[in-house]
Amino acid sequence: MPKLSEKSGVPKRTIYSILAKDRVPGIDTTDELAKAFGLNGWLLLYPNLNYELAKSGKLDMLIETYGGSQQETREYVTHVLNRERAINRG
Repeated sequence: MPKLSEKSGVPKRTIYSILAKDRVPGIDTTDELAKAFGLNGWLLLYPNLNYELAKSGKLDMLIETYGGSQQETREYVTHVLNRERAINRG
């Protein structure tokens, strides 16, 4: 924890409280912790996220691009995601 505390600027006590589930971090704390790993804070909200995928920037790109895309493009992306979800669930 000392290294994470130093890299993030978040006090050790706060980090221990978060890990013990005694405290829920706010947006600022989440962002500070994420930056220590080279990530955007919102990625820490996703449980069991693959670190390499998070670090790649592809999820950030997907979110940014999806929001600015035309309706037809968003519908196509949603179709592909639904197909992949069905395949992965078997």
